[in-house]
Amino acid sequence: AFSAADEVLWFASRTRSKPGLEDAASYDCWTLVSTPKYAAAEVERVPMQDPETGAFRPQDMSYLREGPCSELLEAFRRLLHQNGHASALPLPQIKYVGGQRWGSAFPAPAGVDGRDATGCGPSTVEVLGVAYDSATCLKLAPGDDKIEGGHGESCSPARDFLADDEHRIFYASDYVSSRLPGVEAAALSALDTARHMIPLLLEQT
Repeated sequence: AFSAADEVLWFASRTRSKPGLEDAASYDCWTLVSTPKYAAAEVERVPMQDPETGAFRPQDMSYLREGPCSELLEAFRRLLHQNGHASALPLPQIKYVGGQRWGSAFPAPAGVDGRDATGCGPSTVEVLGVAYDSATCLKLAPGDDKIEGGHGESCSPARDFLADDEHRIFYASDYVSSRLPGVEAAALSALDTARHMIPLLLEQT
């Protein structure tokens, strides 16, 4: 797996590179994830809602394959060539291409990378009443410095979860972990969250 400094492609993962899955399939399977910037621009170009009624527009696989999937593949080829992996080109014949637009999955934790307490920041854009983060690359975990929220509160220094102790709201995920994304980071984030919550809960007893 690798992440890229690119306008279109943010992350690429090879299934066979995952432990225990080296021989999981007869074909090489890659997952390509676009940058938030590309995704927000695409949502604005082809909205996920009907502009008149606000109704959700079902996914259209022909649009996904001919549009976003094709552009992500082209970005993948370009990055392989630019980063010293031209020997991997041309790519083997592609047997299957599928795509998914997941408008609610734009990770934008409050208090991270200049965002306020509502998760809005300098790169936030609004499409049909829905806020999206359009940064080229998102910082998914808090840094060492405290960041002021939209209502004057500050967010915690770097740790593997987000917490609002006063309201007993806790968010654990690899998205907010300082570790590399994946199931291990998600599990460790949950563990750190539990350790943080235990003394708070004991105070109530």
